[in-house]
This record gives sequence, structure tokens and C-alpha cells, in this order.
Amino acid sequence: MVTDVHGPIGRSHPPIAIILIAICTVWTYPVCQNVAHIQKKGVEHTMNRQSVWATKVATLIQGGNSQAALAQIKVAPTVKDLQQLRSLLTTKGLLSKNRLVDEATADQIVALSAPRLHRSP
Repeated sequence: MVTDVHGPIGRSHPPIAIILIAICTVWTYPVCQNVAHIQKKGVEHTMNRQSVWATKVATLIQGGNSQAALAQIKVAPTVKDLQQLRSLLTTKGLLSKNRLVDEATADQIVALSAPRLHRSP
């Protein structure tokens, strides 16, 4: 039997590569759709939840390690994180007790909010 690149001559079967591509497409499409759904859901979820950074820094302040907390506040990731930290400390009554922390968070919010004066990631 004579064959060429596409298989036996005279037969109208598609090449094996096309069959494999079709099978892979059918199998991977649902997986891609699930990943896209999970990623979209994850973005919505992270926008609504409390910042991990804010809870950790609040724990430092609550534990009495205000110097470490001040160092963290100086390198705060975003304004949103600082605002969440301030709200956490206000609800726990710690913001009024720690004047330095209050001033540092207010200063960092101003610094990160200023145009062209932001930290790069």
C-alpha cells in the first residue's frame, strides 16, 4: 500500500494530527471554562474580604509590638490595606491608645494617595 504524509493514498481519512487536536480541544475546553470561572470568582472574593496584611499588623499592635507594626505600616501595600487596618484598630479601641500608629497610618494614606508618589509592587 502506498502512503503519503496524510496516510494511505486513496482513503479519505483525516490525518491523525487533526484527530488529536480535535480530541484535545474537546477535553480542554471545559477545563479552561472552569479555570476562568474560578479566577473571576476569586477576584470578586478577594475584593470583599478583609486584608490579611491588616489583620497581621493589628495583631502585632494588640500584642504590644508597635515598633514592628510601624515598620510594616511604612511599607504598606495599598491605601485600602491601611484603611482596613485603621478600621480594625478603631473597632478594637487600639487606635486611640497608640498615637504613633495613628499618625503613621494617616501619613501613609496621604503618601500613597498622592499622585505619582506610589510604591511600585
